[in-house]
Amino acid sequence: LLLVALLGVAMCAFQPADYAILSASVDRARLGRVFSLHTFGGNLGIMAAPLSIGLMAQLWGWRMAMFAAGGFGFAILIVLLFGQRALNSDMSQTIADTNSKTGTNAESNNTKNRSTLLSAPFLTFLLFFVVMSMGGAGIRTFTVTAMVDFHGATLASANAALTAFYLASAIGILIGGIVADRTDRHDLAVFVGVVPGVIVFA
Repeated sequence: LLLVALLGVAMCAFQPADYAILSASVDRARLGRVFSLHTFGGNLGIMAAPLSIGLMAQLWGWRMAMFAAGGFGFAILIVLLFGQRALNSDMSQTIADTNSKTGTNAESNNTKNRSTLLSAPFLTFLLFFVVMSMGGAGIRTFTVTAMVDFHGATLASANAALTAFYLASAIGILIGGIVADRTDRHDLAVFVGVVPGVIVFA
């Protein structure tokens, strides 16, 4: 339980930092595809976890399976350490460079940032993201149990259905990244992408 709490602390820093680093390191013309590839990787991890952890648990027991899963994290850390020169993580310098070009001082920039965070579009997006996260967590957590208990599905078929759902979502994310780079009407793109799914689930 303590390790899970520590993981939560790490994630609360990682989730805003990853997008900030990507935003500072990637040309805006490719940002949509880069964000989608980033999220695609996360979905692949979610899909691979039940299969890989289950297989390792069968072979070596659940404790060794958890140690092995943690080892993958350290492997990624090493990759990041060697590849960090390709990433611009100094957002303060990026902001300073932008301010110098536009003639904006730090105080007016902070005021603008606060007004942006409290604006109606930003708060609407925040609400949208909260609801989408709740739905995604519910699907990920309860789909298998609900299909087995309420619909008489086998455990294998329920897991296969959840895996197929995440596979389709991952493919959709990659397509969405291309769409995001090719349009300025992101609100319309989100509407067209989300509403059919809401209708299907309803």
